[in-house]
Amino acid sequence: MNASSAPTLAQCIALVEATYGLDVASAKSLGSHEDLNVLITDAKGARWVAKFAHPSAPVGRCEAQVAALASLGREGEQGEGRIGIPSVLPAQDGALVHVASLDGERPCWLVEYMDGATVTDRAVPPAG
Repeated sequence: MNASSAPTLAQCIALVEATYGLDVASAKSLGSHEDLNVLITDAKGARWVAKFAHPSAPVGRCEAQVAALASLGREGEQGEGRIGIPSVLPAQDGALVHVASLDGERPCWLVEYMDGATVTDRAVPPAG
């Protein structure tokens, strides 16, 4: 696959099944600015978002995002008024961020799906 083409949904599904051990029942591409986000529903009905960073994204930036989610999740579990922070599903090898060889090296991770609207679901008024 050349670096100018985006990974296919089938490639994303195959990677999620092999790396995370999920039996994918369905997958749907979600909008994104430069990354690739895929809504995964497994055979048990659990939903995850597979996040594939842009090939130029440093792995360290993705690891920082995952660490921030974990930290916020720990803080959010304290006391009343718990906030909803998605959990991160480790790969079968225990890594929270996996480097996928798709259309180049793409850092990827899976987060728990949370109901709501995506940015691409909303009409954004023009600036000015």
